[in-house]
Amino acid sequence: MRKIPCHIIQDLMVLYEDNVCSEESRQMVEEHIAECEECRKLYQIARVEIPDITLGGTEENDFRDAAEELKKIARNTCKRLERRVTYKHILTVAITIFLLMISYTFWTEWLQYRVNVVPPEDIKVTELYELENGDIYCTFQCKDMFTHVNTSGIMVPEDKRHQDYDGGWQEIYFQYPHPFERIIPELSYGDTVSVVFPMQVVQSDTFEKSEEGEWGYVDGYRHRAVSIYYGKGKREDQLLVWEQGQKIEPAPADVEKRVKEEGFIYEVNHCFREEMILPKKI
Repeated sequence: MRKIPCHIIQDLMVLYEDNVCSEESRQMVEEHIAECEECRKLYQIARVEIPDITLGGTEENDFRDAAEELKKIARNTCKRLERRVTYKHILTVAITIFLLMISYTFWTEWLQYRVNVVPPEDIKVTELYELENGDIYCTFQCKDMFTHVNTSGIMVPEDKRHQDYDGGWQEIYFQYPHPFERIIPELSYGDTVSVVFPMQVVQSDTFEKSEEGEWGYVDGYRHRAVSIYYGKGKREDQLLVWEQGQKIEPAPADVEKRVKEEGFIYEVNHCFREEMILPKKI
């Protein structure tokens, strides 16, 4: 009979010791151990029981005491937090968060456009021309640096919004830097701005796809402006910049060229420029 390699017998020793191998394998292991001194010694070493590692009485008690102390500290901490974090505290935090959200919404949606408005007495009109297409070109100069230019477009009475109307008006006003904007060095300021006011635009509520496959507004109604005002608020507090019938000079060639090439609505000179696309005319 061919001798079985030692490494196979050594693999079977665990099964043999646990009595989970077949009778043939068990007999094969016993015969091999009886003949092979090396495997016999290895088997005897493997059978020696390793004593359980236990803590001594004192060490075990110390460990238990330490665990109990940690539990006690955790319970006391939770109780202190429960006493401090009451319903009133939670309600206070919730109300604070709510008020902050309301304040932010109030500022971004309403207040920021109504504070630091440059008053009409700080404004001087230095250029006022009529362009070839009938639009009005105007340059404003402010006595101090400003950051915000707010234009209204052509405004009409509420009941005239969805029909042709020839008595519209436009408004414009500037704002000085808000307090937090003054500390941001990246913001640019200007004291002069040139504005193109479209005198006529076509508005529409219908947005459809044409036969050529292009999307656009159809069935529009025409709004025409007959006056321009600087300022925000009541009409008597605003500065009349231009009104229909007022005689003004035609725009010089260099102004016409710049408007056609750049297509801006307003340009703040010397400091920064913000370009806006003019409303498309029909």
